[in-house]
Amino acid sequence: MNGVINSNVGNNERGLLPYPIILAANKGEPEAMKVVVLHYGSYMTSLSMRKIRDDQGNTYW
Repeated sequence: MNGVINSNVGNNERGLLPYPIILAANKGEPEAMKVVVLHYGSYMTSLSMRKIRDDQGNTYW
């Protein structure tokens, strides 16, 4: 797994992780899971947010 985690992820034009890292993360490899969370963390955060309104009509995320 060492060679896969250290692969050059930043050069991928589409922003996708290499398939071996996804497979390793799916199998529970801690280092690969960390790479996935670091790579997609901001995207997951944006998906987990929703708008709410208080009693005065103010909108919050």
